[in-house]
Amino acid sequence: MSQFVSDVSEDFARLLLHLASGFPTARLTEQQIRIYHVALSALSPAQLTQACSRAVREGKFFPS
Repeated sequence: MSQFVSDVSEDFARLLLHLASGFPTARLTEQQIRIYHVALSALSPAQLTQACSRAVREGKFFPS
């Protein structure tokens, strides 16, 4: 993960990996983490945390 910390904050990557752990079949690549980072960059850390928690509680599949 440290190779792309300059592109993506370690906190964001950790949060996304934590989200993925709620979906056992999910596999995240570094490129996918970068894409999610760009797509979700307008959200605050609190909003991201809330969204990830909700996705784990209510989702059947990893968000795409």
